Amino acid sequence: MGAPANTQANEVKIELFWKGMRDHLHKIETDLERKSKQIRLSRYYEELADTYSRLFMNLRDEIKKFNLEGEKFQGLNEMNYAVDHNGFVKGLGTNLVNTEVDIVLESKEFLFIGEAKSETSLVGTSSRVLVHQLIRQYVMAKILMEHRSNRNLSPTKETVPFMVRREPEGREQLQVKFMLDQKWLRPGNVLTWEQVAELTGRV
Repeated sequence: MGAPANTQANEVKIELFWKGMRDHLHKIETDLERKSKQIRLSRYYEELADTYSRLFMNLRDEIKKFNLEGEKFQGLNEMNYAVDHNGFVKGLGTNLVNTEVDIVLESKEFLFIGEAKSETSLVGTSSRVLVHQLIRQYVMAKILMEHRSNRNLSPTKETVPFMVRREPEGREQLQVKFMLDQKWLRPGNVLTWEQVAELTGRV
């Protein structure tokens, strides 16, 4: 999946149903509450929006123009991924804080973020700034890693998405293709449950 072959099991931390941005901001908030009782997570939203604007300034355009063999995303709402939208800062911050990742493996050099799918399809809520689930998870993790690194809470780590699902392809395939096209997702990190069983020696 991308980690060095000599990575030891005790060097990897695993979490399920992880809300990394929420937990990170709560940690900072707890430290600051010694000085003030008025701290709110929203005080960080502008900073998160600035990081998004720098790392993903062209994301809306990339999604709009994405067309792979006639497949493309449905039209975006006015607020989706749009830095210049009136409600962008609050909408983005709310999305980042509430984004959940099914499986997270964190080592010294990597943050692996995994989406596990069985029967259900990926969620795409058009009223969100970050409308597409896989993309939202990646954006959250990248911004989180930078936020942590800037505060010397963690060294810079590479974000590595992966996905486990029942069939080789599913209803979320367009998001997967976009992630592959952006080089955010590696082809070898899209797995079926049968492949996972083989990798873990359970077949």
